[in-house]
Amino acid sequence: RTNRIESAEALVRWTHPERGLIGPEEFIAVAEKHNRIEKLTEFVLDQSVAAAAQINRQGTEFSIAVNLPVQLLQAPHLLELVETVLMRYDFPAERLVLEVTETGRLDRNGPSIEMMRQLSDRGIRVAIDDYGTGNATLDYLKILPADEVKIDRQFVANMDSDEKDRILVGSTIEMVHSLGRRVVAEGVET
Repeated sequence: RTNRIESAEALVRWTHPERGLIGPEEFIAVAEKHNRIEKLTEFVLDQSVAAAAQINRQGTEFSIAVNLPVQLLQAPHLLELVETVLMRYDFPAERLVLEVTETGRLDRNGPSIEMMRQLSDRGIRVAIDDYGTGNATLDYLKILPADEVKIDRQFVANMDSDEKDRILVGSTIEMVHSLGRRVVAEGVET
């Protein structure tokens, strides 16, 4: 409505000198398998916050969203890592959104939920990514300290032609809003 870009999501891509463009579905899985996902996430977080901070210095109130693999929620030093990056670029915590993909399993009373609470308590926004496609249940909406729910693109993309998708998206938006949370529709093309 304001014709102003106010946020973006950092999406990592890799252009290999010989193999060309390698999609994240390939190299993210390899990074996870070989215990390199933390380093990759740290790099993306650092670069994304640096870019967003630069935009903010130009006078725009800009937020950045960064994907956070669910297994990193169990890393006891995650909060320190995030706070260090925020301080390095003097970036406000409330302008960072960490998107936890809901395809990962979260133990209701485990360290991952506690880490999400700690991040949220520091003002960092937490989002449930790809909602509707993985392991998330209504219980997740109840217990997760998430500020935002991102409805997966597979439900959004065909809303104009598929009544079931339209009903699912509409009822999800209504439910999430009634819980006092923000909703993002992924995959809006038209």
